[in-house]
Amino acid sequence: MNGEDFEKPFVIIIEARDTTGVTSYLQFQIGRLSAQGISDVGVSWLPEKAGTYELRAFAISNFTNPIILTDVRTGEGIID
Repeated sequence: MNGEDFEKPFVIIIEARDTTGVTSYLQFQIGRLSAQGISDVGVSWLPEKAGTYELRAFAISNFTNPIILTDVRTGEGIID
C-alpha cells in the first residue's frame, strides 16, 4: 500500500527455501505503485520435487539504491 500522494517504484523479491534452508526459487518483479494505491503481486512456481518449502517475500525501492519498503513476509507451502 502506498500512503503517499505520488507514484512509488518498487521491487518485490520472492524466494522459496527447502527444509535444509537452500533457496530453490528466486524471482523478482518490478513495478510502480500509484498514489494512495494498493497492488497484488504473485508468481507461479512448481518445484522439481515434493516437499515443504518456506516462502518469503519483501519489497525494496530499487536495485540501484535500495530502501527496504516492507518487512519479510513468510509462509509455508507443502507440495505433494
